[in-house]
Amino acid sequence: MNPATTIRERVDDFLAQRTLAVVGVSRTKSDFSRQLVALLRRLGFAVYAVNPYAEQLDGETCYHRVADIPAPVDGALLMVSQALLGPVLQECVLAGVPRLWIYGVGHPKKLDLRSQALCDERHVSVINGLCPRMFLRDSAWPHRLHGWIATRGRAFRTSAA
Repeated sequence: MNPATTIRERVDDFLAQRTLAVVGVSRTKSDFSRQLVALLRRLGFAVYAVNPYAEQLDGETCYHRVADIPAPVDGALLMVSQALLGPVLQECVLAGVPRLWIYGVGHPKKLDLRSQALCDERHVSVINGLCPRMFLRDSAWPHRLHGWIATRGRAFRTSAA
């Protein structure tokens, strides 16, 4: 992780990118992950959905692994369970993804030592424990309110992840 930047700087940098992978997109149409992918696309992001059990989602190709995506991605949003986080994070880093956002609401997920070391070694920017909808324009007011509250905390303005 890059301790030289604040969480706010990492959020702004991540959202300034235009090509993203969303790993762990659900096959359930009403799922939050599908709504987030749709919002990102409406906002002009090129989004590659990743789910090892889906061929297509919402009429778009779904990739089984980040390494299967045919173009480089600027960042990956990881919407996976704690149990899958280490292997998925490591796959992303080894595929050359320079920015990772570990989806969470309220608190960061636990990273194993190997994942932390790999991110540090490869200078991967990591955001852990926040929801992108808190920072995206056109998000519903509850998401923006949650973002406003989150940005008032001391940890958000320091380099703590």
